[in-house]
Amino acid sequence: MAIEDLNIGGQPIHAGDFLVMNLLPGTGILISSITPEEFDVDRNTRGHLGFGYGAHRCIGQNLARVEMQIAFVTLARRLPEPRLAISPDALRFKDESGIDGVQELPVRW
Repeated sequence: MAIEDLNIGGQPIHAGDFLVMNLLPGTGILISSITPEEFDVDRNTRGHLGFGYGAHRCIGQNLARVEMQIAFVTLARRLPEPRLAISPDALRFKDESGIDGVQELPVRW
């Protein structure tokens, strides 16, 4: 919450306004990518900050990365052509910002 009136990038912020930080730019994906809107499994993710950094890094990051690798490979093998079962416009998010993800992700294959 802003504690005083200020201006960020030409956008006035008033004392008492709530602010939400978008974490994606901090991960380096948008900064280091020519086409950030495209999914690219070969993209260089060096410098990604999704698990924190330094003293504040996630102690379980290595386990989480191994789990994700196993899960994605298994999903790709078992569900070779997954696609949304509904229109993208019909997806419902956990909060208005969409930062916390979707409430459910109906797929078909």
